[in-house]
Amino acid sequence: MLLIFNLSSQAAEQSNQLSTDITKVIVKTVEKVHLKVSFDIKNFNHIIRKNAHFFAYLVLGLLVMNAMKKIGPWCLSLNLLIGPWCLSLNLLTY
Repeated sequence: MLLIFNLSSQAAEQSNQLSTDITKVIVKTVEKVHLKVSFDIKNFNHIIRKNAHFFAYLVLGLLVMNAMKKIGPWCLSLNLLIGPWCLSLNLLTY
């Protein structure tokens, strides 16, 4: 939760710079393995950013579901109420 809050509170320029740096590292690694591959950094950066959002919230959702499962069965009904709202928030980021 802290990681998501910290990354979400970054300024747009700082967040974009972080993801661009990560994208460049991924591109360099892929180019070392396969020399004839070329990437459009801007489009690939967009894909990396959206997937990072998805996986961060996926991990958070799995942790919350596991915690609810351990607390008791009444949490299942709460999860059914909150789940669609959380999914809609993630879809709005696309």
